[in-house]
Amino acid sequence: ADRCGEREHDREFRRKESLRVTTGLSRRFSRASLMSSTQKKESVSSGFIRWEVWRAYLFAPGRPFFWTLMSVYVLMYVTLAARDWWMTVWADEDGGGDGMYIGLFVALGMSHVGVVVLAIMLIGSFAALTGRNLHSDCAERLVRAPMSYFESTPTGRITSRL
Repeated sequence: ADRCGEREHDREFRRKESLRVTTGLSRRFSRASLMSSTQKKESVSSGFIRWEVWRAYLFAPGRPFFWTLMSVYVLMYVTLAARDWWMTVWADEDGGGDGMYIGLFVALGMSHVGVVVLAIMLIGSFAALTGRNLHSDCAERLVRAPMSYFESTPTGRITSRL
């Protein structure tokens, strides 16, 4: 029983000692004291994202790619509307000639599916190209930054942007 009590006492002592050490460290190395005198406090924006940021993101893979993607999305909804319109025409018909209505409905439906698959592939390519281009632009600007930037900006802030 004594042996168990000693172990428990040792564990409790180590736990209290580690708490004392960590709280002492956190008091000595507060966030404000770790920042050098040349480092600036970071400002945080709130609210809507500025149009310049949206434009940089949307046009990062190139303007032709962006407009191609938008055209495919418009075409996707046009094919969907055409298929739905054809369904109403078919429903209003008094019968007869169902083969033609079915054939055109299937063709419009398949064209819509094809355009949707194309749109999905394009949006995946868009995201990959955008990420690659924005990252390479950021890295290029970081490599060309003056030394004063690195002295006044904490390392964590720099790496979080990459």
